[in-house]
Amino acid sequence: MAVKTFTTEVLTSADTNTYLANSGLVYVTTKTFSATSTLTCSSVFTSTYDNYVAVVALSPTPSPSIVQTTMLSGTTPATTNYYSYEAGNLWAGSADVTSNPSTAYWFGLRSANYIFATMSIWQPSTTNYTSFSSEGVDDTQSWQARGVHKTATAYDGIQFYNASGNMSGTITFYGYRKA
Repeated sequence: MAVKTFTTEVLTSADTNTYLANSGLVYVTTKTFSATSTLTCSSVFTSTYDNYVAVVALSPTPSPSIVQTTMLSGTTPATTNYYSYEAGNLWAGSADVTSNPSTAYWFGLRSANYIFATMSIWQPSTTNYTSFSSEGVDDTQSWQARGVHKTATAYDGIQFYNASGNMSGTITFYGYRKA
């Protein structure tokens, strides 16, 4: 879409509607799940959008649990070359910092009862490295995490899994509209 510069012109309602329709986040899909150890979110990432946001609300069991993430090609998870860093503050008042060098998953969302988070995912459907940034809260802390998957592969999905039990909840994906 060409950028229109307004100098002495009047911004019309038609122009406003066009610019509003061509900006912001676009709903892609919602995955709802119950009592599963693995949530496979296939066919989420396409060339329609370069970057995405996932809004995560889940409850893992047993208590506590660590929910991990991997990128997917079809239904096959990528299991190497993940680098991430997490920094948080426990509600009890102490800092919690963790790094995750070159392991089989991105980061672990630790929780005893619930997890609410947003996760930005950059360039998953290209052959560039895929990066992420997330922040959220759970029943013990607030946290921020950043990372990169250092594999030059295009992915179409992401997987969330609980290695020690099950989880229930929703994950909603949005694409950043290209202008």
